[in-house]
Amino acid sequence: MLFPIQSINAQCPSTGCTTTISGVNTTNYTVNVGQKLCLASGAIYSGTVTMNGGTLENCATAPQSFGLLYSGATSSIVNNYGTVSFASVNIDQGIFNNYGIYLESNNIDIQNTAIFNNYDSVYSGANLVVTNSAQFINWGSLDVINNFDVINDGYMENHGYIHGHDRFKIGSEFYNTGVILIDGLWDNVAPGGTFTNDGGCVTMDRLKNEVGIFGLNCGTITIANSSENFPTGTIDGNIAIVDNATYPFVDVNSGFVGASVIGTSCGCPGPGDNCHDTITGTVFIDNNVDSLLDAGASLLSGVTVDLYIDYNGNGIIDGADSIYTSTSTD
Repeated sequence: MLFPIQSINAQCPSTGCTTTISGVNTTNYTVNVGQKLCLASGAIYSGTVTMNGGTLENCATAPQSFGLLYSGATSSIVNNYGTVSFASVNIDQGIFNNYGIYLESNNIDIQNTAIFNNYDSVYSGANLVVTNSAQFINWGSLDVINNFDVINDGYMENHGYIHGHDRFKIGSEFYNTGVILIDGLWDNVAPGGTFTNDGGCVTMDRLKNEVGIFGLNCGTITIANSSENFPTGTIDGNIAIVDNATYPFVDVNSGFVGASVIGTSCGCPGPGDNCHDTITGTVFIDNNVDSLLDAGASLLSGVTVDLYIDYNGNGIIDGADSIYTSTSTD
């Protein structure tokens, strides 16, 4: 899913702000029901915000680092259009919409009834924990150094790109239509979790499956050698699970990768097909400045688009990054 960046940025600075931070500020704020705290483009904020039912919007152009706390109010809304970083935060209630860059050195904990919607880029230097009926919906890019813990009735969806450097712990529900790269083990904290792959592409080092994997629409899961489907795990539906080295399918009867298994329940793409980073869209000049591809816009062909791997997870192209691929518009 593509979002018109000009339209998103056009919402900043916001309207209806009861308090606006426009420069250097270290004051602590509590945002109550009916109130709206706004960080304007020139804000440099380093205090603490306690969400108690109101709205917080970050429109600052410079990266922001401040404390974020939650009370028991369930109607709190946080909209991030810039870059924010936290040492650690528990998102306990309300909705967090990330349209910019969210960086955190420790755990990102989404819990209770909170909903986190990521439309751009999220980085965690530790774990991502979704628990106690919370939801995490990813449409953008998500990079987690340690574990994904989806437990205790937590729910997670991925429609974008996920890179995990350790393992999934799925004790409840995970739904995937996007691309997932997991460097480590796949298991769950308690038997009974489900992973539904709705046509998505998943690559992992080793499968140690104790959850129910179900293919709603045909997708591909690529794994390494010596993978196992534990007695508590199941594999069913429209899905092809292939070995990354010799490409045998998983024998769902024995639960182990077997080189003699040559069939599957649907015609899935082969290893590597459609399982890579992609970007789609149209490049155009917005002549009438309405952020829409309409009669007032001019299409551009032959434009070179470079995709970079953001190795240091800072959301910008710098010396630590490398070019992934280049393409040109039609």
